[in-house]
Amino acid sequence: MAFFIYKAYDTSGAVISGEIEATNSAQAKEQLTNSKLRIVQFSEKKALNEGIKLAIGSSNHVTLDDVEFVTAEMSLLLNSGVKIDKALSVLARTKSGTALSKLLVKLSNDVRKGITLSDAMSKHPKVFDNLYINLVTIGESSGNLIAVFAGLAKDLKYRKELKSKITQAIAYPTVILLVCVCSVLFIFNFVVPKLTVMFADAAELPIYTEILLGVSAWIQSYQIHLFVVLTAIGFGFRWMMQQGHFAHKFDDVVLQIPLLKNMVTLIERIRFASSMSLMLNSDVKLDQALVLSAGSVKNRVIARNLSGVKDKVRKGEPISNALKQSGLFPDLFMSLLEVGEESGKMAPVFEEIADRSRTEFAHATDRMTSMIEPLMILFMGAIVGSVVVVMMMSIVSVNDIGI
Repeated sequence: MAFFIYKAYDTSGAVISGEIEATNSAQAKEQLTNSKLRIVQFSEKKALNEGIKLAIGSSNHVTLDDVEFVTAEMSLLLNSGVKIDKALSVLARTKSGTALSKLLVKLSNDVRKGITLSDAMSKHPKVFDNLYINLVTIGESSGNLIAVFAGLAKDLKYRKELKSKITQAIAYPTVILLVCVCSVLFIFNFVVPKLTVMFADAAELPIYTEILLGVSAWIQSYQIHLFVVLTAIGFGFRWMMQQGHFAHKFDDVVLQIPLLKNMVTLIERIRFASSMSLMLNSDVKLDQALVLSAGSVKNRVIARNLSGVKDKVRKGEPISNALKQSGLFPDLFMSLLEVGEESGKMAPVFEEIADRSRTEFAHATDRMTSMIEPLMILFMGAIVGSVVVVMMMSIVSVNDIGI
């Protein structure tokens, strides 16, 4: 497949330019003609240009930021009266040369062929999840696509903020740990070997000095093997996490650790509640909303608990009772759900729960970061400092032996 750049006039006389993917130029021109476009300029996009753009930093995959950008801009363009295929072409031009641009071109071409936007998006499940596609389908059938995109844009913005908070919570400890590891490796690879000469003539060395020299020799001999083993363990763990049984067990173990349990439950509550609010505001039926919202939950144990809520609600059980058994909502939120159920206004309740949970998560991550920061500094100082102290004691002991 190749990409072709074109400029053409549509049926209204407006100038349209963009990219199209096809096997050859003849097929590309046929697609444009079938879309009732009169071609003015047409050329193949060179692979060299794509390579240059990729080299200067264009991404080769569509990110969450890209999806949020497209969703928000689609809401604005459609609200301004721009047609769907035209809106997609406009956005493709603004992101020219990126993976997002190629995706938008494919979507635009499919829409021009008469395929619905939701069906076109369903061809790219790695970019658009089931929740997203179902909401677009509902928006198309109800004629309320603008409001759907606006709601999705808001939800994606919250997802970005949640992802950013999680990244911030683990970034600092990770950096400190890496600095600690690099410092220790530097000492054992470059500093301790230079001191070995001082101990060459010593008849007897203190036990801590022998341990220091032994660890240094072992690291120099086997550090590459250690790196390979750790890398293999990392890839092995990643592969095992793709296996359903192990991943379920791992998620279950995570929920047994008190601190991690609180954080994971909080994150999944935000995902579920925000999805429920979005679905109910889009007039999705309650049982269908429960299924799709449970699909947005990442922890498999919690997702399994939520999967049974739909059947209980269909049997006539109040949603507050069904959700109480999932263990995802504390008593305060269960009271809010009961009030919302009695008033028949569940969407505002789920939105309130999501907002309060986001605030709670922000405070929790701030507290955790403020606690971990000094602990990690002390941890690094203790390791590096203990190595330095042992080195100094070894040097002093050699001098004492010489005396």
